[in-house]
Amino acid sequence: MKKIYWQAHFLPRTLMIFICVLSIGLAISVEHFKILSPKDYYQEKLQAAKIADRAIHAIRAARLEKGIAIDKEADPTMSGLIGEIITPSTSDHGVLAAKQASVNPNIAAIVVKWLKELDLKPGDTIAIGYTGSFPALNIAVLAAVKALQLNPIIVASAAASQWGANIPGFLWLDMQNVLNKNGIISYQPVAASLGGIEDNAYGVSNIGKKILRQTIDRYRIPFIESKNSTDGIKKRMQLYKQYAAGAPIKVYINVGGGTASVGKHHERLTYLRHGLIKTLPVAALKNDSVTVRFLREGVPVINLTGVKGIAETYDLPQKPETIQPVGSGKIFYEKQYNFYLTLGALIIIIALLVIVATVKKKVFRASLHGKYTRVI
Repeated sequence: MKKIYWQAHFLPRTLMIFICVLSIGLAISVEHFKILSPKDYYQEKLQAAKIADRAIHAIRAARLEKGIAIDKEADPTMSGLIGEIITPSTSDHGVLAAKQASVNPNIAAIVVKWLKELDLKPGDTIAIGYTGSFPALNIAVLAAVKALQLNPIIVASAAASQWGANIPGFLWLDMQNVLNKNGIISYQPVAASLGGIEDNAYGVSNIGKKILRQTIDRYRIPFIESKNSTDGIKKRMQLYKQYAAGAPIKVYINVGGGTASVGKHHERLTYLRHGLIKTLPVAALKNDSVTVRFLREGVPVINLTGVKGIAETYDLPQKPETIQPVGSGKIFYEKQYNFYLTLGALIIIIALLVIVATVKKKVFRASLHGKYTRVI
């Protein structure tokens, strides 16, 4: 049996292999050499991170000025935002690694992202509840609020867990006063409780409770005297509604693990995750907290707990050795294909395909005249 085929002598197999390899190489280059492109709301995110960075440096300077030493082992960035393992005003257990990961000005950009997902406008009213456990996260929230020009109603807790703002004379309310005096962030809580277990510093010594109360009174912040966490929840909700003065509260932001704000520890772990929460989880129906009550009313919640999860999601350092530069991280940029490199690769590949197709066409025509016919 005879087989007939055509072969173009001026298109050797090595050339065809070269064309294939070149095409694959161009495709790999396009995939590998991507460029960083700013994400949505880049300017607002950058502004918030810059405010947070200024705030961190101001608090560090104020701490050193007060003669309060910074333990580099506990606070490797030397931020001044990490306290001690135990003090008279310490309310609860705390995880040092979480406190360390929270010291990052770019977390303010993450808060901006969550707020912008709710389409908030300048002047919108929001509610905030925070403790002294994560002063760096408090700063991140306030910096984002300032960058977006929102109207916050803040209720604070004076106490802090281990490694938080728990040093007498330099509690969170003292830090916030530093920010106000320096004109970096000028927000004041409408009220403050002792905080801690049952929102009344249950388990803290009388000396510790006295320190907390004196700190609240020093800054003339109205005091919330909570009988228990249920009473604290009720009084907080009343304050938010009172100061909103009829304006809709667009979001509730929680920082830390305040009992009144997010419930008791063993309860909140079953239904609260970090980030933006728009609907009430079924598991939360039997629990009570400010967070749950706002969700019941259809008000979304931004929850800043689970710092490790936030760091993993947004590729932030778990234990930073230095304060991360403002504007770094995938919260600001995303990788996109380089338009000119992609276009150039596409043109080259198309040109090669056109050349091959043209040559094949010529070969086919020549074969009709028997020029390239070979019989086996």
